[in-house]
Amino acid sequence: MQFRSFAPLAAGLLVASGHAAAQTFDLATLSPADTGVSNLVGSACDVSGTAVILGGAGHSDGGVAGTGGAWIFERNAGGAWAESAELVPSDAMVFGRFGFAVAIDGDVAMVGAHDDSSVLSGAGSVYVYTRQPDQTWLETDKLAASDATVFAQFGHSVAIDGDFAVIGAPTAKSPFGTSGAGYVFQRQMDDSWLQVAKLFDSDAPSGVELGFDASISGTRVVLGAHKQGDTAPVAGAAHVFERQNDGSWPRVAKLLASDGAAIDYFGYSVSVSGDNIVCGAWQDDDFGTGTGSAYVFERQPDTSWTEVAKLLPPVVQSNGHFGQSVWVDGDYALIGEIHEIVGFYIDAGGAHGYERGAGDWAHSESFYYQVPGNDQNFGHCLAVDDGTIVIGSSENDQVATNGGLAKLYYSYGATSDPAPVVQGNGSDGCDGPQVIGLARPAQIDSADFGFTCTNAPASSTGFLLVGNVADIAGSDLLGLGVTLHVNVLLSTPTLLLDFFSDASGDGFAPAPLPNSPSLVGAVLHAQGVWVWTSCTLPPLNLSSSNLVSFTISAP
Repeated sequence: MQFRSFAPLAAGLLVASGHAAAQTFDLATLSPADTGVSNLVGSACDVSGTAVILGGAGHSDGGVAGTGGAWIFERNAGGAWAESAELVPSDAMVFGRFGFAVAIDGDVAMVGAHDDSSVLSGAGSVYVYTRQPDQTWLETDKLAASDATVFAQFGHSVAIDGDFAVIGAPTAKSPFGTSGAGYVFQRQMDDSWLQVAKLFDSDAPSGVELGFDASISGTRVVLGAHKQGDTAPVAGAAHVFERQNDGSWPRVAKLLASDGAAIDYFGYSVSVSGDNIVCGAWQDDDFGTGTGSAYVFERQPDTSWTEVAKLLPPVVQSNGHFGQSVWVDGDYALIGEIHEIVGFYIDAGGAHGYERGAGDWAHSESFYYQVPGNDQNFGHCLAVDDGTIVIGSSENDQVATNGGLAKLYYSYGATSDPAPVVQGNGSDGCDGPQVIGLARPAQIDSADFGFTCTNAPASSTGFLLVGNVADIAGSDLLGLGVTLHVNVLLSTPTLLLDFFSDASGDGFAPAPLPNSPSLVGAVLHAQGVWVWTSCTLPPLNLSSSNLVSFTISAP
């Protein structure tokens, strides 16, 4: 089928009402080719556009035991995801914990090795990799704290946004002992990275572990201090720093849970996106021992920060540790519950998405590994970038015992791209109403894009109508005895494709989308039509599905 016809289809656009279709798609399972026993792949992860980075601090490479590892996966032509690079430190050290923390933004990736002792014992370091014109990844820098001290754990956390990166060192020295710090680096004209600030809490006692987790959005940084005890011992805190016009990075806010209690570990995980901050408190026991929680803060017009929501899992479990990992991207938050019981599987783990609505944050979806098992730790790490979601399962045994892996999803709830909408009723078949949907996100350069349909006649071939003009109420436009929601007379043109069903009556219509930027923004409508032999449907034994309306976007 020649899909250049999609271009003229984009000429007529129709805004329609209806209800959201399936919002989330399972894109891929990401597993490095050399995954081994106890690699813990998926204990760290990040995503930027069409690239994902995974860390596995238990990996051994180059004959050096326990060096750690990091891998990059990228979306290839046609939409498949594959490993594109294994990142190896040029001076790998035994048990340096390379890959414990990872970050990627555009053409830059950073990998933390917080136990690296090349400067001082346990001082830590971060390796910088840059994508080259030939699409390979080259180590271009190695970062260390300007005031490195032993066992500072520089590189325990790392985050990048544009020309700025923040690196956490939770046991670095500050004015009051080893309370921890964050270090800000700025990219220079020659692509090197220069330390421009050290962030710390001037009145924090030793042991609060500031920088245990770190996040950056623009020129705003959040550092977690999960052992801080302002309100109760080890209740936790998070600190917000912002770059000023003079280049300084002062602290502008300290965030505390409104109901903080002892040993909540608030700030164990932190994430910032614009004016939204989410902090995890994985040991919060308000609803049972170690159930966990996450808190959402929003920046107010007077530049203060206000707690606006406390997020809980849809099913609260003792020792589920909801909030062990958190991520916020715009008005979407994703929270990991690493020790959630799934079915009867202990510590299988899960992750839960929340969307900001009219003044509140509501649970919208949950993610689980497709074959749950004990101790998979699904949700150990997670990251979101404009709808693309990566979730690590650090002790998953699918490839090797505790080898780990990550799952990749696409969620319309986590992107500004319009979600597909299902509307209309169609005409029932012999097995009842037929519901059409998308098999994959509607993105250009997707060889496996297509449509699904329920309750189709078993092992049959039907038809898929695609057009750019819809009739939501529907009519028997062609006198076939079925309700059509694609206006085949006004669409320019109408595509007629094959719909195939299996023995269970589940239909699939392949419709690969080409890599044509001109298609981006096109609003199209699709409906299935089937022929039946198992019952009589006057006058022609036809049925029709309802309608799915979708907008083509770029990956």
